[in-house]
Amino acid sequence: MKQIDLFKNYIQRLQGIVGVDQSRRIIDNALVVISAGTNEIYHLGCRYTVVAGLPPVGCLPIQETISFRNPLHRVRFEDKNSDSKDYNQKLSKLLSNLQSQLHRSTILYAGIYTPLIDMVINPKKYGFEHIEKGCCGIGLVEAGPLCNVIIPTCKDPSKFMFWDSIHPTEAAYKFVTTSLLKQFLNHLNLNGWYFS
Repeated sequence: MKQIDLFKNYIQRLQGIVGVDQSRRIIDNALVVISAGTNEIYHLGCRYTVVAGLPPVGCLPIQETISFRNPLHRVRFEDKNSDSKDYNQKLSKLLSNLQSQLHRSTILYAGIYTPLIDMVINPKKYGFEHIEKGCCGIGLVEAGPLCNVIIPTCKDPSKFMFWDSIHPTEAAYKFVTTSLLKQFLNHLNLNGWYFS
């Protein structure tokens, strides 16, 4: 729930800068992205929310490392990817039902699975040379804080799909963002959002 506390802190700071009425207008029209769960964000005034689905978990370098058996043959784990797809279908349905109960809000499902699995299947299409390991360290086990000035990183992260053993690189996120904007464009334009 730390994110909720941080958001409450942001609201207070925003009110101090622009006043209560203007801060309410800003938050009412803000697009909030949630990648873990909705928690209690709605009663804080957010009306436009994006909830991200799961990626193809079986393709993450850490998953391959955990289940690694043959050093010459690394594979994607389709059972884990199938679990991600099942979860995403249920999440999308849940959000649709929730949307029908929250008439003043817009809740969008962010389908990140499809663009990411396409990057894994067609890495050259996106300019990636490495999809099996991350840019940081050996790229198979490092995550988050372990990627620092002490741990070596690759020379060109744009050639890697993953930054560490779990998280995509900035280059991968750019492709995901483009895909999501295409998903949302028509819906958001109808509600007064415009992208250029």
